[in-house]
Amino acid sequence: MNLLEGIKVVELATWMAAPAATAILSDWGADVIKIEDPLGGDPLRGYEETRRDYPKMGINGPFELDNRNKRSVAINLRYKTAKEIVHRLVKGADIFVTNFRSRALDRMSLSYENLSSVNPKLIYAELSGYGEVGPDKEQPGFDRSAFFARSGIQDMLREPEGPPPCMRPAFGDHGTSGFLVAAILGALWHRERNGIAQKVSLSLFSCGIWQLGTDIQVSLISGKDIPKGGRSDATNPLTNHYKTKDGKWMVLAMPQSDRYWPKFCRAIGREDLELDPRYKDHQLRSQNAASLITLLDEVFATKTYVKWKEVFDKYNIVFGLIQNPNEVTADPQAWADGMFTSIDHPTIGRVKLIAAPGKFSKTPGGPRTAAPEVGQHTEEVLLEIGYTWEDILRLKEEMVII
Repeated sequence: MNLLEGIKVVELATWMAAPAATAILSDWGADVIKIEDPLGGDPLRGYEETRRDYPKMGINGPFELDNRNKRSVAINLRYKTAKEIVHRLVKGADIFVTNFRSRALDRMSLSYENLSSVNPKLIYAELSGYGEVGPDKEQPGFDRSAFFARSGIQDMLREPEGPPPCMRPAFGDHGTSGFLVAAILGALWHRERNGIAQKVSLSLFSCGIWQLGTDIQVSLISGKDIPKGGRSDATNPLTNHYKTKDGKWMVLAMPQSDRYWPKFCRAIGREDLELDPRYKDHQLRSQNAASLITLLDEVFATKTYVKWKEVFDKYNIVFGLIQNPNEVTADPQAWADGMFTSIDHPTIGRVKLIAAPGKFSKTPGGPRTAAPEVGQHTEEVLLEIGYTWEDILRLKEEMVII
């Protein structure tokens, strides 16, 4: 038995953030029914065509990631009859997840007020770009604009006086999906305990602010901006990155630098630095960071990453290797800890997928089936909710479904 076995989710969402959340729910056992437009389906299906920098895979990797295990129902929501289908789907569902804007939901009679009247036990989860109230509530927002740019993350990641860095696709979407899962499960727990269902709402903007919370909280209280720092003037040289002899970059992660400083000096073979009057405590190392970083650049350049790893493991130094995606997919720790898995795909055979974060000792779950084709399960699902074959043929003739 899986964690969420018996829980039914209806998803009316496109692109990545909300679909990634329901993918996690599906890994944990929920039955997720994805409503798609018959005219092409979720636009993420065409994502590969927009990326010249992605290698050809034979399948749409990002779509597979965020839509495994789901069943697709193709319904043309431009027709009034389609509203009746969605209402019947929702009547037997536990959770409805959407990232459509409120105006569109109102127009299709799929707002929280509409659907909660159909099913008072429904958990209604709405993800937006900027929130459900305020002057920008109807403004469209992707993770690049709402999560990264407006939240302050992109600004804080740049070097002083440098341009804002480019963002990786769906980085904010996948982070936000975790918040959405947590909010949904919190509401589901409350319903099961107290019998009260409710609406859950969050935005890419709010999740971006929370992600940058350590900096934004300081600004919120002080009313001042947070200065940006580059690698060459890091306030703590023991939370910085350095290049090894073989061109690898290693990250040191020791915010309590006084705790680690003596053994770090022994590990790098520079015991003389421990009581050096420029560096003997955290405050002095911060004041003289530039010269210490220059010195450590020279030290790290004397050994390969493998050699430094051996030394740092021996001395229990906190560090990490900066890896590219291809290196991550070959990382033995990732495979050993079940961060990747594989399923049978109808097009290319066995295919590897990223596993959802979170492990359950007695209800492990995980990806089971490939992402569906547009409308692959329309007939199957409609029969389950009481439509007859005659009804289905009529709806096809009316072009409400495919």
